[in-house]
Amino acid sequence: MLSFGKENSVEDKLNWVGNWNPKNAISLMKYTISKGYKIDSYELGARVDSVQYAKDITRLRRIVNLLYPDSFRRPKVLGPGGFYGKEWFQSFLLNVAPGVVDGVTHHIYNLGAGIVAQAIKEHRGLGRLVEPIIVVAKTCHALLLMGFALLLHRLMGSKVLSIFHEGSPFLRAYAHCSKNGFGVTVLLINMSNSTTFNISLVDDMNLNPILETVPRRVQKTMREEYHLTPKDGNIQSDVVLLNGTPLQLTKSLDIPEMKPQLVDASSPIIAKPDSIIFIHTKGFKAPTCG
Repeated sequence: MLSFGKENSVEDKLNWVGNWNPKNAISLMKYTISKGYKIDSYELGARVDSVQYAKDITRLRRIVNLLYPDSFRRPKVLGPGGFYGKEWFQSFLLNVAPGVVDGVTHHIYNLGAGIVAQAIKEHRGLGRLVEPIIVVAKTCHALLLMGFALLLHRLMGSKVLSIFHEGSPFLRAYAHCSKNGFGVTVLLINMSNSTTFNISLVDDMNLNPILETVPRRVQKTMREEYHLTPKDGNIQSDVVLLNGTPLQLTKSLDIPEMKPQLVDASSPIIAKPDSIIFIHTKGFKAPTCG
């Protein structure tokens, strides 16, 4: 992303004012060309008003066309790569000429109820202005991010707990007090693309959750599990599964209902390769969680 070449606004420290100065960006592009690096796309940061951004990204398009005369090897021009705002995007697309932008992008870190669905609706409505429109929620990585962000927001509270394991470094573990209701929520990320881990969640002497490979006896209860995995174990797949079911927007383009699977708390957690797992359990009485 190219975001330098602006002056900070006096009134609003989060935004920038004035025309974009592409001097540093041009130097960076020339350097990558001299090294023979293949660049897929350039994206211009968008902490400016929509009309100014349309002018700036038009300038970026001219620079890219000039430095990359071969249209078959020319990097795409993308933007704005910021948080989605209906009015801002509408104004931007109305002020940018056809052929300037190859794809429209936006972040989905600020996911709330229906934000991705609303973004897709708006992109479809404005699709005639920019072809093709890139909707990040249609890629596997973005769907993983969408599911991860929604479950993180829904399940994990602000209080962080101590958690550790003595297994593979490809297994990452995090624990928080549950956001709503009693109990603890554990997040497991299996970064291995070939190893499945069998994990037991137990209390240590200080009532903090730990992970181990040999199960201990725990209170007879059920826990909730949410497993996010790529279809057929292929991380490049455009389908993400939640507990074995494809995670897709509804016909009305709303966020789907994300139901857990109920599992006997005494059974091990099965972490498949390239998986993200949220576990909500009421079997741990961490004093800090109340």
